[in-house]
Amino acid sequence: MKHVLLLALLTCVSVVAASSEAAAQERKGLFGSIGIGAGATEADTAPFDLWVDREWARVTEVSVGWAFNKHVLAGLEVKTLSGDIVETPRVSLSLANVSGTLWIYPTESNFFIKGGAGPAYLDADVRVQGIGVSTTVSGFGVTAGAGYDIHLGGIVSLTPAVGITFARPGELAILNNPFISEWKQNTLDFTVSIKFN
Repeated sequence: MKHVLLLALLTCVSVVAASSEAAAQERKGLFGSIGIGAGATEADTAPFDLWVDREWARVTEVSVGWAFNKHVLAGLEVKTLSGDIVETPRVSLSLANVSGTLWIYPTESNFFIKGGAGPAYLDADVRVQGIGVSTTVSGFGVTAGAGYDIHLGGIVSLTPAVGITFARPGELAILNNPFISEWKQNTLDFTVSIKFN
């Protein structure tokens, strides 16, 4: 958790510093971005209590879309989080959300808010005494966030952002036997991306 809090602090400092100095960037046409960061996930894993506290893991984020004008962008965002959540039995997870997303720049600055929805995927690998079983389920998720584009020049920006994702992949079964009846999760993440527009 301390890694997440440190990244959150650095993100906030970057946003504040950039907003006081950077000029608004022109936004038009095709855009794309790729980023990395950290996320803290909490999940409802009934009937098993696998989560004691939020677990942090690495986050990757890729987006592509179209800027209709300098205030409204729309496109597709793919965000993944992966890591080990428990040691015994070892449970490794990959969580992914594929969201149709809208980016809104409410003022003349480079500050934006975003929101989206789409399919959510959960890939779990469970290992007990050297025996491993993998399974994948899918459901629905929603995401929201905010950030700031620090214009580096030309078509390139550095974008610190914070986001939250709610997902409900559903029932997780191992060897066709129900393992977790109704998986639900929420993730708070902090990312830094390179954006091209």
